[in-house]
Amino acid sequence: MDDLTLCFGSSPEASYQPCPLGFARFRIQVGANDKMRFTINRQGEFVEGSLWLKTFGSVKFNDDGTLNIMVVQLPDAKTTVTLSNAEIFVPEKQVDDIVRKKKSNLGTVGIVTIIIVLIVVGVIVGIFVWCCITRTSKPKQPPESNQQDNAPQPQQFCHQTQSKIVVK
Repeated sequence: MDDLTLCFGSSPEASYQPCPLGFARFRIQVGANDKMRFTINRQGEFVEGSLWLKTFGSVKFNDDGTLNIMVVQLPDAKTTVTLSNAEIFVPEKQVDDIVRKKKSNLGTVGIVTIIIVLIVVGVIVGIFVWCCITRTSKPKQPPESNQQDNAPQPQQFCHQTQSKIVVK
C-alpha cells in the first residue's frame, strides 16, 4: 500500500507538506487495485461511505464556489484520480466590463482622429505661410534693360548733348 496525497485550497497561512503554502493536505493509503470514492461537502469535510476522513488543515471553497485541487502523490503510475461531478471553471465576463472596453476604444479613436486632423491643418497652414513669405520676399525687378550700376539711360544722355547753348 502506498499513499495518495491530495491538496485542497485553504487559508493563505496553511502549510502542510508536501502541499504548497495555502493548501490543506488529505492523505490516505491505497492498495494496488483498490477503487475508492470520496465525497467532500461544502463544509470541507471528507466522507467515504459512512466514515469521516481526516484532513490536515481546513478545506476552503473560493468566493465563487470553486475549489482548488492538486494531486501531489500517487501510489503508482497506473493510479487515476477522477472528479465525478466537477467541471472546469470558466469565469463569465460581466457585461459591464465589455461595455467599458467598447467605450474606451471609442475615446481612443476620437483622440487619434483629432490629432490627425490637427496635423493636416497644421501642414496646410504651414504651406500657405511658406508660399506667402516666398512671394513677398522677392524684390520686384523692372523690365530688363542694359543698365550698369544705375547709369542714366542712353536716350537721356544723348538728348542732353544735343541741346544748344546760345550766348549773347
